[in-house]
Amino acid sequence: MNYPLLADAIWVTGHVISALAVVVNHYHFYLGVTFGVTSQLLIIISRPIGRMKSDGFS
Repeated sequence: MNYPLLADAIWVTGHVISALAVVVNHYHFYLGVTFGVTSQLLIIISRPIGRMKSDGFS
């Protein structure tokens, strides 16, 4: 599996959701906060995934 590509995709998805959180937060505060927290979690988990190899972490 191409872990660096997966990590980049998760990282970008996290930032897209973060941008959506700003827009949604203007109308629905708690939904915006939920989007914000979810996006930050995706960004955080993308880093260790990018370091993974087929036999585990490098």
